[in-house]
Amino acid sequence: MSKKWGPPHKPINFLASTLTGSDVGPLLFVFDNFETVQNPAELYSWLDTYVRLPNKILITTRHREFKGDYSVEVGGMTEEQCDELVDATASSLGIGNLVTPQYRRELYQESDGHPYVVKILLGESAKEKRLTKVERIIATKDDILDALFERTYTRLSPAARKVFLTISSWRSVVPLVSVEAALLRPDHERMDVAAAVDELHRCSFIDVIEFPEDHQLFLSVPLVAAVFGRRKLAVAASRQEIEHDVQFLHLFGAMQPSDIRHGVGPRVTRFVKSIAELISRNKTTLEQNAPVLEFVARRYPPVVDPIF
Repeated sequence: MSKKWGPPHKPINFLASTLTGSDVGPLLFVFDNFETVQNPAELYSWLDTYVRLPNKILITTRHREFKGDYSVEVGGMTEEQCDELVDATASSLGIGNLVTPQYRRELYQESDGHPYVVKILLGESAKEKRLTKVERIIATKDDILDALFERTYTRLSPAARKVFLTISSWRSVVPLVSVEAALLRPDHERMDVAAAVDELHRCSFIDVIEFPEDHQLFLSVPLVAAVFGRRKLAVAASRQEIEHDVQFLHLFGAMQPSDIRHGVGPRVTRFVKSIAELISRNKTTLEQNAPVLEFVARRYPPVVDPIF
């Protein structure tokens, strides 16, 4: 490794060094959903400055500001592929028996074969529990997903908006019980978190994964939806309250999708231990946390034995 870039424990210097040359041979660096980084133009310029052959970079993006040496235009799904997605998604949303050939064609024409757009448009019908006319999305091809996010977001219930802003601001899979515990605390306005989660799932704003052994649910937000959510949070009137709720979620610890196979037990155990540590440091009291601890224990009784 070239010493002029500094030691490897400095991430930016290490990446710059590796872009220029690597001890393991030629490398291909893949940057997916490039439009979701904070400053795409600045990062693109930085990468272009440091990358050297034989290393190469592959960038995927919905925007066209970044032209590489070999640009490849990737279109949407074929109509046959779109029909397969429509059938699978409609079935999961409980409206499979309502989908007609004409509705499939309208979805394909309006979405231009974009799978995420198809799922959100289907969610609009699922929310109404009937086939609704596929509304025209007034936007360019590059901006169609952002425009659809905006339209769908404005139609969400206040509870669904709050849940979405809360879980999209932290790039982690979160157990449903943790979201309920955060948003049902005594100092919060009463809301139906489960109904809000179901609404978001139908709109394809979130993914819901069930752990089969105890039927506990885990929530995650697709990357492009999370980026949209963070933009909305930045100007939300409830930003301070939501950021406080996110800090509460942190007590359960961060999760990757692969961690779901361990179930909710390790998350709940970490939460209880985090509360105990805060109490020992006089940062909070047992009386303040008793309601939420009782709620979590009711939702996941196995935690009572090992902790208490």
